[in-house]
Amino acid sequence: MATFPKSFPLVFKDRLLDLFNQEVGEDLARVREYRGVVFGLNIAMRRREECIGELKALGDREDVIETVRFMEKLQQDDMEKHDHSLLLIREIEVNAREKSRFILKLNGYVMD
Repeated sequence: MATFPKSFPLVFKDRLLDLFNQEVGEDLARVREYRGVVFGLNIAMRRREECIGELKALGDREDVIETVRFMEKLQQDDMEKHDHSLLLIREIEVNAREKSRFILKLNGYVMD
């Protein structure tokens, strides 16, 4: 049976803290990226909505109706991406919060 030096638990704890801190940093970077995606989708959807409104004002011509349907499908796809990105952001934030609480607990802070 192997025996570990007395400093092993401290080294292990420090390494574990470093790894979790690194993961929290990576999680926060991902959240920033997804927020950028959501921001871009908001802009695209707003502009597309304006275009759809202008096209609808042109009347009931067949080519206009077909274009509007196509653009509304794109709008729906972007809304789904938007919602999915928001869910991912929330999930990543929850995981980062849990890791942060674990880090505080390892450092001796009591969390309620």
